[in-house]
Amino acid sequence: MKYNFAFDILFGTDLFDKTMMEKEVDHYIEVMEEFGVPLDSRSSISKSDWQLFVCTLTKDPKKKQKIYSAVAKYLRESPSRVPFSDLYFADSGVHRDFQNRTVQGGIFILLLEKEGLRGD
Repeated sequence: MKYNFAFDILFGTDLFDKTMMEKEVDHYIEVMEEFGVPLDSRSSISKSDWQLFVCTLTKDPKKKQKIYSAVAKYLRESPSRVPFSDLYFADSGVHRDFQNRTVQGGIFILLLEKEGLRGD
């Protein structure tokens, strides 16, 4: 996932083409598994905070919802009953190693996008 593009959006630097970002989001939706988008093609491992970061790459609310709904499903249905894990398997919803970490503050990135950092 190219989650760092989110900061191009938030800070309005426009370093990357918006059409390319939309294509990235479309690809993430294509490869999405039951509980979210895998980090890459080597495994179904995913990061909940990074998934919310990639939601900022599209203006389409349906695409955003498709991605963040999978994270919400993970929270509701994961067989791992641990504090909110940011690292888990997107195919099974089983957490891996991390839980209740401060990186989860990243899930609020859509609020930053909505409120805007540039004052517009």
